[in-house]
Amino acid sequence: MKRLAVLLCSVLIFATACSTVLDSVSQDSKSWKLIEESAQNSVVTIAIDTDNEALSEWLKGDFSDYVKTNYKIDLNISEQPLTKTFDALQYDVETENATGQYDVVFLGENTLQEALSKGYLYGPFSADLPSVTDYLNPNGLENEYNDAAPIGGYAVPFARTQLMMIYNQDVFYDPPETISDMLAMASTYTGQMTYPDPRTSEEGEAFLITILAPYLDIEAAMSGRLTAEDIETAVTPGLNALKAIEPKLYGEYPESADALDALFKAGEVIYSMSLDSNYVTKALKTYEYVDGASVFIPAEGTAGYAEYAGIAYNSPNKSGAMVVLNSLLSPEMQGALYNPSDVGLLPVYDPGYTDGEAYTDIAAVKIKSSAMAQEDLLSARVPMLPEVVRNQLVALWTQVVAEPVETVPETTEATASN
Repeated sequence: MKRLAVLLCSVLIFATACSTVLDSVSQDSKSWKLIEESAQNSVVTIAIDTDNEALSEWLKGDFSDYVKTNYKIDLNISEQPLTKTFDALQYDVETENATGQYDVVFLGENTLQEALSKGYLYGPFSADLPSVTDYLNPNGLENEYNDAAPIGGYAVPFARTQLMMIYNQDVFYDPPETISDMLAMASTYTGQMTYPDPRTSEEGEAFLITILAPYLDIEAAMSGRLTAEDIETAVTPGLNALKAIEPKLYGEYPESADALDALFKAGEVIYSMSLDSNYVTKALKTYEYVDGASVFIPAEGTAGYAEYAGIAYNSPNKSGAMVVLNSLLSPEMQGALYNPSDVGLLPVYDPGYTDGEAYTDIAAVKIKSSAMAQEDLLSARVPMLPEVVRNQLVALWTQVVAEPVETVPETTEATASN
């Protein structure tokens, strides 16, 4: 009899627990349904500052059509400098304007924390988006932190870029497997390797972080727990490795990836690099590259940047803004963003975490053999470090690697004039 009573109690407890979970899920579904209904037949204004023309055109075209068809939302894309958007939000804060002119704000890599600290963003909201709870890794460092501080649900990443090394298979067929192997090639190809100046180039900065990241505790760096002393001590071996190969490099640090690429196309260096995962494919299509051009990344991975978006604190249409951002993170739109025929940015889903079914639209995207598939890139990805850490690494590189270098071209010119 006692056993029966215990069994009945267990069943009742289990049923109650299940009912609680189901009620919670049901309540979440109802709440999101109300948000969708509230957003119907409304206008959402997106403030965007980007030099990515393909992204702008896609937002105005296919993405606008998607939210119009599925949610009866009209998009108003406002293209302007982010400083102008921030100035307007600052004016609203100062004048206590409860109803602003922007709903969604696209944020740069180094501006999210500024927007948060000045009270420009609404939230937290990300946990209310089904696309976030269903598809994004809650422990993903780029989803959790930005610029050494928690994002706290006030913004969401919607796309990513990642550094890829470009080489010519006709020069060497098998690319190096590790960072150490890659740097060692400076001895084999003396005077034929270099990289963009990290002080003037995003690609150069990403390359420097790629080389130094294996020496760092990335999570501690992302969350702001490392001191400047910790960082300097940790990365000194990596800086010394770069210093050791410096005399064997091409002789200058190009100011940009374009300048490096010009050297690669001329056959003067064996590597180029790009943050555009489809760069080689496009260059081959326009006959800018030889047929043997291909890409690789070292086993330790490469660094990349994330694109974020948030909701203005005084958005006149917060429901519409949430629906738009949820759509941006949906499998269909992540696949469209990844498609090189549309935009060609990497998705924010993490291989190994996001359910395979969510990758259906992404997996359907046709990628040429001259590009690396997103799962290969993102499985070996180094999140972009906080700006303060990046600045320190660039300063250390300048001090240890760049400053000791004599300005050979200027010396040669002076000698020649004499």
